[in-house]
Amino acid sequence: MSILKELSAHSVIKKGFRVINWLMVIGLIVLGAVLSVSFFKTGLTFILVGLLISPYMNDLLDKISHLIHQHKLDQSGRNVFIKLRAWILSDIRYFAEKFTLTTKLILVFLGILIGIVSLNYETDDKRFLLGLLIQSAWLEEGNKTHQGQLRDYFEIEYLRQKEKAFFAKGEKFIAELQVLYDTAQYKAVINQGTPYTQFNSQIQNWVTESSQIIKQQQIELALKEGPQLIKAKEYQKAYRLAMPHVDEEPKLKKLAKEAKKRIDKDVARLKSWYEQGFYKRVIWKAKPYVANECRARKLVDNAHRAKKLRDKNRQIKKVLKKTNNLIKAHQYEAAIQYASQSQHAEMPKVEKLIKRAKKEGDKAKEKKILAKLRHIPPTQLEGNIREYTKLLNIFPDNDKYKRKLAYYKKQRDETRKRPPLILKQSEYGENWPFSVSEGVLECFPPGIITFQVKDKTYAVNGLANSRNYLKIDDIWRNAPPTLEQDTTSTRKMELSPVINKGLELCNP
Repeated sequence: MSILKELSAHSVIKKGFRVINWLMVIGLIVLGAVLSVSFFKTGLTFILVGLLISPYMNDLLDKISHLIHQHKLDQSGRNVFIKLRAWILSDIRYFAEKFTLTTKLILVFLGILIGIVSLNYETDDKRFLLGLLIQSAWLEEGNKTHQGQLRDYFEIEYLRQKEKAFFAKGEKFIAELQVLYDTAQYKAVINQGTPYTQFNSQIQNWVTESSQIIKQQQIELALKEGPQLIKAKEYQKAYRLAMPHVDEEPKLKKLAKEAKKRIDKDVARLKSWYEQGFYKRVIWKAKPYVANECRARKLVDNAHRAKKLRDKNRQIKKVLKKTNNLIKAHQYEAAIQYASQSQHAEMPKVEKLIKRAKKEGDKAKEKKILAKLRHIPPTQLEGNIREYTKLLNIFPDNDKYKRKLAYYKKQRDETRKRPPLILKQSEYGENWPFSVSEGVLECFPPGIITFQVKDKTYAVNGLANSRNYLKIDDIWRNAPPTLEQDTTSTRKMELSPVINKGLELCNP
């Protein structure tokens, strides 16, 4: 003790003891925190011990001792309470002065002892968990020795639990198992008795005998049904039935060999059909083998993929063929619509055909419009403007058509007396003659009156009709019937107010 005091008095040694003290404190508190999750009492014990042996506790006791030393305690006083307080403070001072490293070690050992004792009152599951934590604490990643130790720990604990469960069941379980054995319920004997064969020789005998009996029954069944399955061409079933017992029964070995030979032959036939492109036949005929024959399963998967690809190619060919036929028949819009709406519209070949149909369709429209323009004299400005506008809608980058359209528009602007007039239904009320709500009224010399709605221009009078404008009948409203009117005939709304407005534009 005197040596420890002398060492602890040295400043360097004192600091070293303090560091060691802190390491012990941290270790105990961390261990207590981990254990408290599943072992609250044990964990709390370690945490309390860690706090008690901490250097802060030393400092606190030193301060208390110093404060007590500063007070002059009169133990000889007559007041009982003063004497009692003096005794208590003297004891605290004594404990503070004697709270050395030895005391702390004693506290640690007491804490560990209390923790071990408290673990005895825990359940088996919790004790197993503690053992697992201890084993895992020393486990190094990649260390096969440590991994083997952990595996052994699991196996030992598993056997211990099974043994405990077996003895808990007792004689009643053995009696129940014997009843199952006597009533020829051999599978139940194997299922229920196998986990406990190493704890009871009788159970082991029952399980072994049950396994042998079941095996013999399976051999007899295979000998009986195997040839019948071969005759029924159910080779896979026959093979599965005979294969587990080929070592015990030569006849079954021969049967399995025959079934395997037939299976190989069928698989070879499936492969031949696959190579010839008979995918549906492969898929259909391979059904009996798909579950257990990997070669057949692979062929079926490949056949499904190949069939899907072939069907897709056929659909693409169909789209290409029909689109080509529509283009040849000069049905360009129909070709574009059909190809664009198909599920293969994004395929390069289909996209190419769509572009071709559009190009040829535009050329056909151009040819038709140019033929029409040949019969429209240059003096019919609106007719030329209308047709060249159509051409520019088809070929927006054509400089020739741009110049032509600009020329005719300029001529129209020069000949126009007054600018066009916007007519609205609200201005005419019930006398509005058109089925549209508004439009642009124009007049061109020598009195060509037109009514434009969006991009369509209609002829309002006879002169305009002779210039190939659209018929006004398409938007000309029927007049409401009157009492004197014959119900079998229809009458149109009066156009004269609109015609007069148009003439005013030409003759201001």
